[in-house]
Amino acid sequence: MTAAERTQVVVIGGGVVGCAVLRQLAQQGIDAILLEAEPSICEGTSKANSAIVHTGFDAKPGTIEATMLRRAAELWPGIIDELAVPFLEVGATMLAREQEDMDRLRDVGRNASGLGVETVLLDRTATRDIAPYLADGVEGALSIPGESVIDPFWLTRRFAESGMAAGARVWTDARVSALEVALEHVRVDLADGRSILADQTFNCAGLWSDDVATQAGDTSFRISPRRGQFLVSEETYGVERIILPLPGRMGKGMLITPIVFGGVLLGPTAEEHEDKTDRSVTQEARELIIATCAAMVPAVDDMIPIRQFAGLRAVSSTGDYIVRPSTAGDRLFHVAGIRSTGISASPAIAEHVVEQVQRLRGWRRVAASAPAQSEMTFEDEAGAVICLCRSVSAGEIRGALRPPLPATTLDAAKRACGTTFGDCQGNLCSVATCAVLAGQLGVRPEMMRKHREGSWLFLVGSTDPDGHGRSAGGRPDAPAVDVVVIGGGLAGIGAALEAVASGVRPLVVERTSRWGGTMGRIPERLTETERQAFAELDGATTDGGCVAWLGATASGLVAEDDGWTVDVQDGEGAREVHAPLVVLACGGYVQPREHLAISGPRPSGVATGDLVHLALDAGLLPGRRAALVGSGRYADGTERRMTAAGMTVLRLADRPIELRGDRRLEAVRGDHGWVEVDLLVLAEQWVPAPFLLRSLSLVDNRPGMPAPTAADGRTELNGLWAAGTCRAPDVDHGSSLEDGRAVVRAAIASREARV
Repeated sequence: MTAAERTQVVVIGGGVVGCAVLRQLAQQGIDAILLEAEPSICEGTSKANSAIVHTGFDAKPGTIEATMLRRAAELWPGIIDELAVPFLEVGATMLAREQEDMDRLRDVGRNASGLGVETVLLDRTATRDIAPYLADGVEGALSIPGESVIDPFWLTRRFAESGMAAGARVWTDARVSALEVALEHVRVDLADGRSILADQTFNCAGLWSDDVATQAGDTSFRISPRRGQFLVSEETYGVERIILPLPGRMGKGMLITPIVFGGVLLGPTAEEHEDKTDRSVTQEARELIIATCAAMVPAVDDMIPIRQFAGLRAVSSTGDYIVRPSTAGDRLFHVAGIRSTGISASPAIAEHVVEQVQRLRGWRRVAASAPAQSEMTFEDEAGAVICLCRSVSAGEIRGALRPPLPATTLDAAKRACGTTFGDCQGNLCSVATCAVLAGQLGVRPEMMRKHREGSWLFLVGSTDPDGHGRSAGGRPDAPAVDVVVIGGGLAGIGAALEAVASGVRPLVVERTSRWGGTMGRIPERLTETERQAFAELDGATTDGGCVAWLGATASGLVAEDDGWTVDVQDGEGAREVHAPLVVLACGGYVQPREHLAISGPRPSGVATGDLVHLALDAGLLPGRRAALVGSGRYADGTERRMTAAGMTVLRLADRPIELRGDRRLEAVRGDHGWVEVDLLVLAEQWVPAPFLLRSLSLVDNRPGMPAPTAADGRTELNGLWAAGTCRAPDVDHGSSLEDGRAVVRAAIASREARV
């Protein structure tokens, strides 16, 4: 039998509170091990919340929660400075929708004043002055200037890293199977057979804290999950402050809040629940959130969410925080029932409970001082852009794998560096992200998980020989080019060929290693004219009439007096290229599940045709038995390629309305009942890629905004044109080739006319 590990303290639970406790212990020189049941920290409530640092203005006086929130307000400036956590003091505005609501706002203001929180009562005019985007019927508001937003992923990770830098340890995939509380120690047994003997144990297990207590024979409290569903929008609709309704019996109600890394968050719902694992989302909640929030900010009524998710808040049977020794013995200390203010109160909770245990154990307290900090490191060379939506490079993904808390799952990497977090929801970058992660971890890509055990992403496949294109063979110089074409799909090919035919030398920047973009992966569905265009472009690049940079991403555009400078990033580094004309032929992506109203959990195995083709390109199978939604040549070609790779494909007439499967997709439900599959492939609608357009303020941050052009493809910016599906969305790309040709003809004619 393996000897038990010895330590002073075990912290059970790797959420924001547990990690804050770990840091506090390390600051006091106490040897500690944090146990997290999941593959990475921040997998529970701490990753699925409103990310607000709350002042506690509406807390119930005399509660532990109110006391902790007020103390935390004093600690936050030092925490933010020490840990360098993204943080914005945006302030909040609580609305009075009717005149009689003004009296209720005054009551909230008096409660806040009694707790030491500053508020300002605003009349209708003053409210409109600070928030002109509000609905016309708003009668007034209570301003709470101290309300703030934070990055909860970064905060949780930095709490843990700070503790680890001072000697604490974090064990992931460490599920507690038994607790024995004795007079002199606590024995903690893990599901994998390991054991720890600790002088003290903190129960910071969140939703599962009552289960942990029960393992020690303590049934003094119960935790119930309250589900809150949220929507995320890339577009802000002008909202710069947290917008709150008057609170109700179930909490603060649905709000609209800025996100520290961009966009806004809407929600949450408040649904009493029994299942601690059910983080499903529903179409009904989606509609309710938009309608409720649109009543406060009308512009959100037309939002297209880029993400819908659910978090489960730990509601205690006591109605307050539970921060006390266990009834099984004071060697076990509960830190439970933190509900929705865990982020806000975390530093104060940690300070308080560690002080309590130091008194119980007679451990010497030391002067508070910041321990040595672990540095967040990234590669010296950024490398190729992997996640186009968030401009995340290969170097940044490799940086997320550095000690002390390497990201070993796709979701952990998302929280660490932002990859897969953007509009396309990872369908364009998950395969490449997994390849980088697997390479750094020394495992095969099919060993990667989305999050928990069983959330597999890929199976071993065979390389599909059908792809049409030519491999990237380095990056030639581009002297004296006349036009830069961004995108090597059908529109980009047409644009480049027309430029060559007109005696104008083009440079084509294509982020993949092959011509043809989306349609190039299903060459049997190309027309004869399109096939001929591929051959002509290969010839033009061979004889030097066209310069091609394959495997390169255009990451920025800068207008100059005589044209445009294009910033380009690839595996060899960054460089600039200048040309009088730029044609955006950057296409887009197939609309993902997150843009759509589909109920159910959010398992791995829900993908678009983009991800399917990228996986097959890499010799990986994205599933065994798939349901495919869509019609037309793109959907048909995708089905054929999947079938040729050995997958079973079922065509669905309509998009499913519900999914089943918490970790990996198990079934989809349509109008005719449930169908058992492990992969859902969406191949029905096309969304333009707006990223370069956003940087030029030509479109807002809503997904699906096409390039705003005149009929001939010109934008309002001199020398900048757009062609193909980035301006005319079509999943089948029926007119892309000819549109690319026509746009370049118009661009050259326009320039010659000006000259």
